[in-house]
Amino acid sequence: MKYLKKIFLLLSICVLMTSCMSAVFESKLTVEKGAIPIDFKDYNATLLCVTYDGSYGNYLKKYLKKYYSGKYKIITKDDLTNEKYKDENKFRYVFDYSKKSAGYKFDVNAMDRSREYLYKVRKFYVYDRIEKKTYSSRITSSFWAKILKTYLNNLNTELVK
Repeated sequence: MKYLKKIFLLLSICVLMTSCMSAVFESKLTVEKGAIPIDFKDYNATLLCVTYDGSYGNYLKKYLKKYYSGKYKIITKDDLTNEKYKDENKFRYVFDYSKKSAGYKFDVNAMDRSREYLYKVRKFYVYDRIEKKTYSSRITSSFWAKILKTYLNNLNTELVK
C-alpha cells in the first residue's frame, strides 16, 4: 500500500508537469514571440510540411488532421526543390524543424575539457520563402510531440482570426 501511494504521487506529478508544459509551449509559440509570421492570418494558400522517417511523420499527419484547418501538403525535404512546389505565392510557408544538440556530459578527467552532447532536440520553425525569413520557436524539449501539437494548433488559431 505504501508503494502504491508513492507510485500514484509520482504519476500525479508527471501529469501535472506535462499539462504545465503545454501552457508554457502555447505562450511561447505566438506571433508576438516571433514563432509565427504576422501575415499568417491572411494565408489561404498551402502550407508545406516537411516530413521525415520514423514516428515524426505519423505525429505530423495526426496533428495536422486534428489541429490545422488550413490547406497543407506533406512533403520530403527533397520535394522543396521540385518544380511542382516552385511557386512561392502558392507555397509561401514551410513548416519544418532542425535538430539542436542539448544536454552534455562533462568529463572532469579530460585534458581538453571538451563537452560531449548527450542527445538532440527538435527546434520547429516556419520558413517564409518570399521574405526568406525563419520564424522559429525559442523552445526545445525532448517532448517534441507536445511542441509540434501546440505549434500547429497556434498556427491554426492565427489562420482563423
